[in-house]
Amino acid sequence: MKKRWGVVIALATEAHQLFGQWGWQLKDGKIFRRVSVTAGLEFYIVQSGIGYQRAYSAACWLMAQKVDGLLVLGVSGGLDPALEPGTLVVADRVLHYYNDRVSRIWQGSSSVCRQAQNNLKARQLTTRIGDILTMPQSVLSVRNKQLLFHQLGALTVDTESAAAAFAADQNHLPFFTMRVVCDPARQAMSPEINSI
Repeated sequence: MKKRWGVVIALATEAHQLFGQWGWQLKDGKIFRRVSVTAGLEFYIVQSGIGYQRAYSAACWLMAQKVDGLLVLGVSGGLDPALEPGTLVVADRVLHYYNDRVSRIWQGSSSVCRQAQNNLKARQLTTRIGDILTMPQSVLSVRNKQLLFHQLGALTVDTESAAAAFAADQNHLPFFTMRVVCDPARQAMSPEINSI
């Protein structure tokens, strides 16, 4: 029987880079498409938009489509100053920063993370394993990136991973997330990013 993994991707540009520009459909207000990876594996991908609530809504919609697990892909902000743009971060934990509190939402399997890292390195991709932090809004300033890295040690920051991880946990589904560093820790971002 074919396995179906649900994939949450925030932005259309990310989704198109990974899964192509054509074949997207609209259902229940969600932009999605299906991609057969192998004879036994299919991805069901949703463009969620930026933010926790949108990602949670997309994850819940995917679960209503009877997916067997949830995956979050896309770009993120670098917190570790050693990470260059293009570095792939395989999450071994997902942290959620909300109301001045940090919670661990998901803990991955170290063997699965190492296997993913080895597979990516075999394709000549720079990869790190570490924590991904989800915040209510994008982290824009270099100073705030520095503070978060020194306080929490997370490698990257996004606004979606914890939402999908929480939805997967609620429904006892496997979860995995991997992010590409877009803006490194030394680079500030424009506030316009939050209006996408």
